[in-house]
Amino acid sequence: MSEGEEGLLCLKAKKQKNFNPWRLVGWVIASLGVVVIAAATLDHFFPPNLARLAQVGTEVADKDGRIVALKPAAGGVWRFRTT
Repeated sequence: MSEGEEGLLCLKAKKQKNFNPWRLVGWVIASLGVVVIAAATLDHFFPPNLARLAQVGTEVADKDGRIVALKPAAGGVWRFRTT
């Protein structure tokens, strides 16, 4: 190898030594922050329709209030009120 080539290799090695992993961590954290803020903003301006969750199945109770039968909600979905 000539001296010129060795000098280029030394410059490349020095550039690699200046690699700072904290700079990469900072970019990752900043990117995740942007994604979270974008998701929260979209959720605020375009909320999902939760009306379908209001439909619950039929609960048949005996005279003491104990549930004896359950029937699914519209569409065959088994969704019941919580206590």
